[in-house]
Amino acid sequence: YTLILLGQELSQETTEVNLSVLEPSRVKEAAQKLGLFPNITRVELMDSYGQSGLTPEHVKLLMQDAPNVRFHYSFSLFGRTVSTTDERIEFVKEEIGNEGEAELRCALDILQGCRYILLDDCGFDDAVMAQIREDYPNTEVVWRIHIENRSWLTDTDTIRAVYHVTDENSEPLQYCTKTKYMDLGPSEELTDISFLANMPELEILILSGSPVADLS
Repeated sequence: YTLILLGQELSQETTEVNLSVLEPSRVKEAAQKLGLFPNITRVELMDSYGQSGLTPEHVKLLMQDAPNVRFHYSFSLFGRTVSTTDERIEFVKEEIGNEGEAELRCALDILQGCRYILLDDCGFDDAVMAQIREDYPNTEVVWRIHIENRSWLTDTDTIRAVYHVTDENSEPLQYCTKTKYMDLGPSEELTDISFLANMPELEILILSGSPVADLS
């Protein structure tokens, strides 16, 4: 069987569709029809001028009914144009803050091609970023943690923080889940190293001069 969508005939042989003229009022209809043709693998949503009348929320609805389709769509994220085909997106020292969480989540819902997104010193709390990382396992979500006057990205493989690491300020280390080498000695006020439970790739750990008494 075949169906007509925006003047285009869809059939079992159809693999690509151009929906650059799709209007918000017809998003539900388009989503339902796309879902009926499993051989469709790519849908263009941008016109020749790089514009679209759809919002990220509209695109999310399309993706929900056609999960195996790759959509090409560009939109603004924190004032910068990004695309569903981008594999790596970086924001450094942008004044975003926790109030940008909803916008970030909405973007990650449709960034099908994004494998890495960096928000380096963009004002998000560690706990907020950690929850976002957990909720979007297909994208490596990276941010910067701080201890005293030192800092590291959460995907760093090496941490050297001798002196001044204490039970009170060591909590952010739990978010560095890619760390392989860590030197925390001597840190004379560090007794709680429970953050190591979140470092499955850790190979070498130096705790010389630290009063750690329990390695269980």
